[in-house]
Amino acid sequence: MACGSAGGQCRDCGPGAACTQGACVPGSGGGGGSGGGGGGSGGSDGGCICSLPNATTFCAPGECVLLGCHQGFRDKDGVSANGCEAFCQALSVTSSGALDFNLEVVQLSGKVTLEGASAPVGSPRGTLRFLLAGSGTAVDVELPTSGEATYAVALIAGVYRIELEKAGDCRPEAIPCGTQVLRESISLTTSGSLDLDLQRAADGGSAGLVTVSGQVLLRGSPLPGSSSPRGRVAFLSADGGSEVVGANLPATGPATYSVQLPRGAYDVLLEGGFGCTPTSGPLPCYGSVRKRGFAVSTSGALDIDVNVLTLSGQVKLAGQAMPNHPQGASRGELRVEDPDGLGVSLDLGASGPAVYSTLLYPDSFDLVLEPSLACLTGPLPCQRRQLRSALPVTATGSVDLDVNVVSVSGSVKVNGLQLGSSPTGTSRGSVIFTDPDGTVSTSLPASGPATHQQRLYSGTYDVEVDNGSDCPDGPLPCEPYTAKQGVALTTNGILDLDLPVATLDGAVTVNGAAMGDSPTLSPRGSVVLDRIGGSSSARTLLATGPARFTARLYAGTYQVRFTNQNDCPLGPAPCQSRRLEAALPLTAGLSRSFDLPVLDVSGTLTVNGAAVGQSVTGASRGRVGFLLTPISASSGTAVEASLPPSGAATYRMRLFPGSYRVLLANDTDCPASGSGALPCQAAVLKESQSLTASGSLNLDVRVATLSGKVRVNGQPMPPSPQGQPRAELRFGMWDATGDPAAVSLSASGEATYQLTLVHGQYDVGLANDLDCPRGALPCQHALLTGCQVP
Repeated sequence: MACGSAGGQCRDCGPGAACTQGACVPGSGGGGGSGGGGGGSGGSDGGCICSLPNATTFCAPGECVLLGCHQGFRDKDGVSANGCEAFCQALSVTSSGALDFNLEVVQLSGKVTLEGASAPVGSPRGTLRFLLAGSGTAVDVELPTSGEATYAVALIAGVYRIELEKAGDCRPEAIPCGTQVLRESISLTTSGSLDLDLQRAADGGSAGLVTVSGQVLLRGSPLPGSSSPRGRVAFLSADGGSEVVGANLPATGPATYSVQLPRGAYDVLLEGGFGCTPTSGPLPCYGSVRKRGFAVSTSGALDIDVNVLTLSGQVKLAGQAMPNHPQGASRGELRVEDPDGLGVSLDLGASGPAVYSTLLYPDSFDLVLEPSLACLTGPLPCQRRQLRSALPVTATGSVDLDVNVVSVSGSVKVNGLQLGSSPTGTSRGSVIFTDPDGTVSTSLPASGPATHQQRLYSGTYDVEVDNGSDCPDGPLPCEPYTAKQGVALTTNGILDLDLPVATLDGAVTVNGAAMGDSPTLSPRGSVVLDRIGGSSSARTLLATGPARFTARLYAGTYQVRFTNQNDCPLGPAPCQSRRLEAALPLTAGLSRSFDLPVLDVSGTLTVNGAAVGQSVTGASRGRVGFLLTPISASSGTAVEASLPPSGAATYRMRLFPGSYRVLLANDTDCPASGSGALPCQAAVLKESQSLTASGSLNLDVRVATLSGKVRVNGQPMPPSPQGQPRAELRFGMWDATGDPAAVSLSASGEATYQLTLVHGQYDVGLANDLDCPRGALPCQHALLTGCQVP
């Protein structure tokens, strides 16, 4: 059996088999594979494997989705089935010179008809949408509300998908509702006339839509009437649960509905009417999926016959009637939920027997107690508790529920000693009890004995202590700690906690010597302690004096890291992260110092071997950045140093040893016209620069100046009728992150440009975002050369 992708369609190997080199291999599990020819990386969904040439893909139900193209390829024809079929040639910039661009623009006009006849009038009538393959922008054209549905549009030549968006006037005789694809992957390269015809569905429904109608019955009989709408029928997307369309059921007479929806598979939801109560009917007062995966392919009838039951009972406390709430507030709610999480919440009232009653559809239900806002003084704990899981309800009946509540109290100590008082006068932390249904917590007082007391439903709990407020000098460490696991609490009792706490103190040095003071009086970084299997805490190094730290921690094994995000870029420690120790065991007091290997790198930036000119704007001439590679070895951000506005373009920074990508970015010295001392772009100067010792690293930026003109269909570009820049040329450097180099084309005259670029490979795009909607060029983004529209 073949598998993989054929014409963009997924093929499934089925359970217990995998797709390997285009063939289904039994017994190898549901692992990934590739098929269909072409080196794409596939995703899977439900065992579906797909691959498209030169593309990254995802296997959605029934189709192979093209997510993106591999480097050097693009989807030029807009057809997903053949992947990224076009090899794209970058613009190689290695020397100065002239480079003209010609933009092909086509003028299209025509009319939209409906099944060959004049399109019905309406307001709004609909919107034609032209989507250019490989570009994220679309051109929309509103159809006139009267007369012939004509259009005229200017487009950048290319391959398009043409759609008609849903009309606002959706009467059966008007232009059909919904979105209809009128042309798929049509090549538009010459001006002319293009008429477009809409089609209704073969069964008489709107284009791409079918009509489903019917009525809701109660055990085969008409649904009883009501004083308000009796409910609602909703069709949900079977693959995601979002509503596609819905209809209200009338208050009296037959409970009929009629909807139009696209062909596909749906879950059909039935909801109770507005203002209903749990027992008022005629339908239960919640939404419930009554049909799953209902296939809709043609117009037709769908009657929904339901059975409605009553579930009632009483919630007791330790076998007795629940006590009244002393303040007359609600004692809580009983939540009745079906497998979809849909259901009703039933108030247990303030006094008397805690009885409940509700209408339900036959199903299995979870019964959950939810606390009231006044739970602190009520008979039930401030806690969520599931009383029944998947309780089958197939007939009207009664189910009583009983809960048991225990009181637990105790003290919290550290290494067998009483906790000291909070130095900030705040709570010293919290004791948290966790079971599968949630958590209950109690705060420890700021002074005196650190005691806790809780009321809980009987059960098995993990007990955690957390201190997030009394930091960093409180008696408890500033991190969560699981003190006990799997504690069975079935009766009132005492639960004392004795927490094992260790201390770590030391200093951070630089190249074996004391760390210098911060030149900016900022913190010099932090020592971060990650407890293996637990949480993290950090200790800040002060701006001056010895770079010492002290940490109170729960006993365990820790990874120790240094990080600095404040004292940048010329502090005594690099603005980077570095692991200091992989697994440091802490059981008691320990002194440990850590030394940072640091190197200083400085140099001068030149352009084509010559000094960089002064800043044109008076601002910094840009930034030199060093990014530690692989990126996972650092925080993923570069250490940067700004170049001064005048004089030699020098830089200096402090780094950890390693291999670096050296970057240049200039978004500061960028005048409105012309160029700054350096190109206004992001560029990669060196890909893998090894730095192992302090020293000088001079950087020479090779740049070239390109100039030329942009023409339209071989002719001078028309002037902007709005006096706006007619477009922007964008040069995006391959492998560089950041904004592309850009230059605006003037509002009138020859559309000339001049731009200085760093040597490299570029995608060149044109974007018109300002001269809209009736400018000299279409309001689109388009690729002139390369792979991606910058």
